[in-house]
Amino acid sequence: AVITDSYCSQQDIKEIIGINNTYVTYLAADEAFKPLKIERENFVLYVGGGNWNKNVISLLKACQKIKIPLVLVGKEFLQKPANNIETESLREVQGYIDNQMVIAKGFIPTVELVKLYNQAKVYVQPSTYEGFGLTVLEALACATPVVCGKNSSIAEIGGDAVTYAEVTDVNDLAEKMLWLSDNKKEREKMGEESLKKSHEYDIHQSVTALLADVVGSIEGGKERERRHAEAERLVAAGRERALDYAELRKEHRRLDELAKEEGKKFKGGEPVS
Repeated sequence: AVITDSYCSQQDIKEIIGINNTYVTYLAADEAFKPLKIERENFVLYVGGGNWNKNVISLLKACQKIKIPLVLVGKEFLQKPANNIETESLREVQGYIDNQMVIAKGFIPTVELVKLYNQAKVYVQPSTYEGFGLTVLEALACATPVVCGKNSSIAEIGGDAVTYAEVTDVNDLAEKMLWLSDNKKEREKMGEESLKKSHEYDIHQSVTALLADVVGSIEGGKERERRHAEAERLVAAGRERALDYAELRKEHRRLDELAKEEGKKFKGGEPVS
């Protein structure tokens, strides 16, 4: 069996690889992605890579057309790529980076990324194909209006909470971006819809349903119901262990800082010289 993260990918697996025994379990944005009480600024945000299916070049040209700054987040944009056909799109994108109208941030920590989502007027996913589209969910979770293509899994994930554009048509993409960036009431409305949509995705519920479906397909009937309850218990236990681990890491960092203040390094549970 194959586990995948969208019905679009499930269909591709069936048609291209020929595997019919598949299960779909949706991803979800990390809980860190949420609305912040900060002002929106006049720029468009894109998070991801620069390979051909991401179609970043159309986004660049659309931003140029309406004269709005574009912020690119992704380590590829600040790396020197190999000179071959696979990196042709990325190299073309890098030629536009001037740190004024096109600003490349590279890889940034989650805290800074959440802030950028909340500052952007619009998040744009110009991809011609995605297997899921997690960055769309991250933007939705931050109540940021999204413009994207109605293709592959993106329409499946975004539903009615996003604004669709013909992403390979620079004029249409620019028009949809300009409409949102100039229309505060519409941005606020889309932001509310975005947040509601993001709440439909919960990784713990997804895992619970997946476990129940897999076991149910094998055992069926009342046993499936019993296994569903057991799956919920296991997911809850896993969540508790994750919280315990996070607290342990926090305590270790605190002790580490104390040791540093004394001119020592805390390691392996014991301070050493």
